Amino acid sequence: MFLVRTGDQRAMGLDSSRLRLRVQVVTAGVWVTYMTCAALAGWAVATWDRPYRELTLALVCVAVVSAFVVSRLPAERIVRSRYREAFFLSWSLLDVALVCTLAYLDVGITSPATLMLFLMLVFSALSYPLASMIVVVAATVIGVAVVGVVGGVAYGNFEPDAPYVAMFLVSMALTGVLCVWQTRLGERQRDELAELSRTDPLTGCLNRRGFAERLDAELGRAEREGTDVALVQLDLNGFKQVNDRHGHAAGDELLCWVASTMQGLLRGSDSIGRLGGDEFALLLPGVPVEEARAVAARTVAALGERIGSAAGVACHSADGGDGDELLKRADADLYAAKAQRLAG
Repeated sequence: MFLVRTGDQRAMGLDSSRLRLRVQVVTAGVWVTYMTCAALAGWAVATWDRPYRELTLALVCVAVVSAFVVSRLPAERIVRSRYREAFFLSWSLLDVALVCTLAYLDVGITSPATLMLFLMLVFSALSYPLASMIVVVAATVIGVAVVGVVGGVAYGNFEPDAPYVAMFLVSMALTGVLCVWQTRLGERQRDELAELSRTDPLTGCLNRRGFAERLDAELGRAEREGTDVALVQLDLNGFKQVNDRHGHAAGDELLCWVASTMQGLLRGSDSIGRLGGDEFALLLPGVPVEEARAVAARTVAALGERIGSAAGVACHSADGGDGDELLKRADADLYAAKAQRLAG
């Protein structure tokens, strides 16, 4: 029973490790562009006797200036925004168009400029999501096919023979397929690692880190949409005695039953976190404080079938604006409930 869903993580945005990778990709992309442009400029100068070399060098300079502009942009803000994929995809498609134009100004598909497209595919596969990678591969193959058909203008529309064009297209397409496969494999591995790093291995609930990230994401959504977010913190009574009397295996089984029982009481949009040994928390998006207290009471009653528990409730934004404040207020409310029960 895994309560961490990778689709939910994507909806919430990038996690910290993925965020760092995408920011680093922007910097790496700028430097790769600089080095590629240096190589193209050197090639243009070395073959200056061919036609259109002034225009070729001008396009290379445009690419350098574009890379410099990108290096001045706030990379982290771009990566965090909803337009990050449009930004990366536009960057790659412009590079494909530039390389194909340089090849057309030379001798077409046999131009050394077309080799840069292989580099672009490999670079995109490092961090692009699957959908963007497919678009880049399709654009690259189409661009190469167009250049192969129209040829180049450096020597009067020189056109290579059909077998060469076909072989080049097959090589480009196979490279693209491998890059798409690598992208998909990388996404699966990242999703699995993200799930493992945010999941309690015993109960399948979110662990403390995963719950904190989910809480922060829901609070951010609540700020944007003006909705409620409720937090219920639960503590099991006498759990240590269960371990002492019946062993840790019995304690583990009880914890799994607690998590399963709570999950049966919640909606699909709610989340459960195991914050410590016998400490749990419920995250209830869109739930006001009165309803949250009713959920807490139903949960305590359901768990009472096998073990006593106490619950504390906090709600955004009446009890705090960030996750730490809500956890503190819910914890205080929990201990107040325990004290009231003991006094009663």
